[in-house]
Amino acid sequence: MSLQSRRIREAFDPKKGWTNLRTVARERELIEAVAAEMSAGIQCAVNFWMKQIEAALHDPRLTTLGRFHAVQDIVKRYTAAEEAEISRDRYIA
Repeated sequence: MSLQSRRIREAFDPKKGWTNLRTVARERELIEAVAAEMSAGIQCAVNFWMKQIEAALHDPRLTTLGRFHAVQDIVKRYTAAEEAEISRDRYIA
């Protein structure tokens, strides 16, 4: 195998030396899959909270102050849930 063809099939990492590009591609695919799942989860959570807030803001039965308090309650529920999760696991993410 010539040096040129070896370079096409392998990539150099100063810490690991030569790494097979298939391994690099699989690692990259794994990272991209994990990032996509995290992104989808975050998007789902944000959509959930935004729908709750929009419902509170557009509720015709509430006054302006009532809408304000409804949004505050949503934020308090989120904050309380987040604090409980952090204290339980001791991790933010």
